[in-house]
Amino acid sequence: MAQQLKAFLGGRGEPLAAYYRVNAGYLPPTHWTHDPEQGGGRIIGEGCHFIDFLTYLVGSAPTAVTAGGLPDGGRYREDNAVLTFDFPDGSVGVVSYLANGDKTFPKERVEVFSAGRVAVLDDFRLLELVLAANARFSTPACARRKGTARSGRLSCPPSGPVDRRRSPTTSFSA
Repeated sequence: MAQQLKAFLGGRGEPLAAYYRVNAGYLPPTHWTHDPEQGGGRIIGEGCHFIDFLTYLVGSAPTAVTAGGLPDGGRYREDNAVLTFDFPDGSVGVVSYLANGDKTFPKERVEVFSAGRVAVLDDFRLLELVLAANARFSTPACARRKGTARSGRLSCPPSGPVDRRRSPTTSFSA
């Protein structure tokens, strides 16, 4: 799905805006991922992958970064952060890495806007591409292509893109 998303953005001719929201969920401060020696902290240990994904979509490394975070309040370990990246072509990417959400909510969502195109990648399970006057296409995945699959929670739809312009089950509004 990542390759389909990148191909969809190919030849865009203008900068893109990408937003990567990560609902990482709470981990206690004593969890190994928070240990600077063992896990490196959640932003370094896991957040780097989301930055890499934005870099992949844009096609070059960021030239500047700004970051901010929510107060930890004794509960978190600097794992509620919003990072903004500027890229050489003028593109902007944002990663919101959040530990304060409910773990039952989907973990990842990527939204990309450029050159009259919109792409939404939901939890690496569904890729929705929008182009040319409300043409909407969805490509469902049979299983997540990253991390561990959640068996029994996802049925396998037919492969290939599905034109959802006239489908009553589409999640888009006109």
